[in-house]
Amino acid sequence: MKYRTAAAFICVLFAGAALWGCARVDPQAPPDVTYGVSVCADCGMIISDERYATALVVEDARGRPEVLLFDDAGDQIIYERENQTGKVLARWVHDQQTREWLRAESAWYMRAKSLPTPMASGIAAFAQKADAERLAGAHNGVVLTFEELWFAPPPTSKP
Repeated sequence: MKYRTAAAFICVLFAGAALWGCARVDPQAPPDVTYGVSVCADCGMIISDERYATALVVEDARGRPEVLLFDDAGDQIIYERENQTGKVLARWVHDQQTREWLRAESAWYMRAKSLPTPMASGIAAFAQKADAERLAGAHNGVVLTFEELWFAPPPTSKP
C-alpha cells in the first residue's frame, strides 16, 4: 500500500510538470511578472519596479509564444536591436501612474536624463500624452511616440 501511494504521488508530480511545461502564453494578454523574482532578459537584473517593467512576446523556434521580461524600456529596446527575436507578437509596457499594462505601440513615452529608472534609460510610459508632457516638464524631458522611441537611432553622447 505504501508503494502505491508513493507511485501515485510521483505520477501526479510528473503530470503536473507536464501540464506546466505545456502552458500556453496568450500574447493578447499582459504577461505575469513576479516582482523581486522575475529576471530581465537583457541584463539579468531582478525586476522590482512595476512602473518600468516591460515585456516582449515573440514566436520561438517552434512557433510558440515566448515571453521575455525587462526591468526597463531601455533594456527592451537594446535587446530588440541586438538580438534576432523572431516574429514579435506583442510588446507591453506599464503606465507610469496607474501601473496598468499597455500595448507599447499605443503608449506615449517621456525620456529625460534626470528620471531615475532601473537601468538609467530615463524612459517612462503613459497611456495619456498629457501625463507624459507633465513629467517631461518636471524633468526637462521629451515626449515621444512608440515609433520615435523604439525605431529612432539610439541617442549619442557628446564628449
